[in-house]
Amino acid sequence: MRSLRAMGFLCPRAGTLCSVTESRMVPPPRVSDMLAWIDGSVLPLRDARIPVNDHGFLYGDSVYETVRTFQGELFRLSDHFRRLRTTARGLRIPIEWSDSQLAGWVEELRGHLPVGEHYIRLLVTRGPGEFSYAPDPSQKPTLMILGGPFQATAREVLEKGLVAVTVGIPRSVPNPRNPGLKTGNLLNSRLAYFEAIERGADEALLLTRSGHLAEGSSSNLFLILPGEVLATPSIESEILEGVTRTVLLKLAREVGLEVREEELSAECLVQAEEAFLSSTSRSVAPLRSIDGRELGCPGPVTRRLMDGFIRLAGGL
Repeated sequence: MRSLRAMGFLCPRAGTLCSVTESRMVPPPRVSDMLAWIDGSVLPLRDARIPVNDHGFLYGDSVYETVRTFQGELFRLSDHFRRLRTTARGLRIPIEWSDSQLAGWVEELRGHLPVGEHYIRLLVTRGPGEFSYAPDPSQKPTLMILGGPFQATAREVLEKGLVAVTVGIPRSVPNPRNPGLKTGNLLNSRLAYFEAIERGADEALLLTRSGHLAEGSSSNLFLILPGEVLATPSIESEILEGVTRTVLLKLAREVGLEVREEELSAECLVQAEEAFLSSTSRSVAPLRSIDGRELGCPGPVTRRLMDGFIRLAGGL
C-alpha cells in the first residue's frame, strides 16, 4: 500500500491527515473567518479562550448543536434547541437559559457576521471545576456560540456524488453513553473518518457492534431499495436522530414513498439502488459508490427528495 503522504493525505508541514476531497464535504468556515460569543462579548474565534480546567476540555464533557441558514433564515432552530436540552439532561448539565435568550444571543452574533448565509455552532460544557469526576453544585456551565459565513455546495457539485466506505471502527463501544446524545465525545467518528480518507473516500459508514448499519461519521444514511423503498437505520441502531433526517422522513412519506426505519443488515448496501447522506451542512448528499460498488447518482428517488427539500428549506 502506498504511504499516506504519497497519496496526498498527509500535510507536509504537520504530518497530519488531510482530506483530498474536502471540497465535497461542505467544510465549516475557516477559523480566521469565524466569531465567538462568550459571556455577552463577541470576538474573533482565534482570540476566544476558556479555562484549562473547563471540563469540556478536560473530559470532553460537553454538548453541541450545529445550525445553518437558508436564504438568511436559521433552519429548524427550535428543533436544535430541543435536542440540545435533551442531550444536556442526559449528561446532567443544567441549561438555565431560555430558548428566547439563546436565540437572541445567536442573532447578536449574526449581527457581526457578513451578510449572507451563516454557520452557527452552540456549545455548552460543564464548565470550569476541580480535577475530579465528583459532582460540584457550584460548577456553572460554559456557553459558547460560534459563527461564520457559510458557502453551501452547489447542487451540480452535490449531484456528482460522494464516495463512502464501511469501516472497522464501531459506532459505539460496550457500555457507552447513549449514542443518540449529541456530545463532544466524537473520537470514534473522527477515527472512522480518518480511515475513510486513508482509503480515498469522502465519508465513513459505521456499523453497530452487532454488525448492523448505523450512520456516517457526521451524517445519517438512507438507502433506496428495490420498489422505491426508502430505508434508514432506526434510532435503536445507535444513531443520532438528525434534525435533517427527521425532515426527510416526513417529506418522504408526504410524497408517497414506503419508508422503513429498522435495523438494517450490512447486506442491504448490496441491494441498494440509490443511497444518500443527510446532515445539517450537506442536506441531501447522494452517494455514487459504497465500498467500490457504483450506484445511481443521483437516482430518481434521491432527486425527488432533493427537490422536495429545496422547496421546504429554500436550498440544499
